[in-house]
Amino acid sequence: MPSQPTQYALSITEEDKIFVRFKAEKGKIVEFTIQYYAKTPKGWRTIRRYDTAHNHAHMDIYSFKRKGKVRQVHIEGEYGNIFTHSIDEIKQEYQKFKEYFFME
Repeated sequence: MPSQPTQYALSITEEDKIFVRFKAEKGKIVEFTIQYYAKTPKGWRTIRRYDTAHNHAHMDIYSFKRKGKVRQVHIEGEYGNIFTHSIDEIKQEYQKFKEYFFME
């Protein structure tokens, strides 16, 4: 029987959140979504997302001015390492990511 995904939210600030969803099999992450979203003048918006949709790990970068995704970057490596690194990167760089979101 396939395992059910685990999901939870982390608060960086009251206006900056991380949504985490992952599925593990035999102790290894086999799929994940990590989404950084923030409160903007137009409501809550996705700033950056890391996931394994389309059977590969990648990062989607979003823009406020362009109203959506502007770039997708393929990420090489073991899913567990990418998962951990992605959460850590958002926690450390969220302010920079949000600035880019509004400038791009």
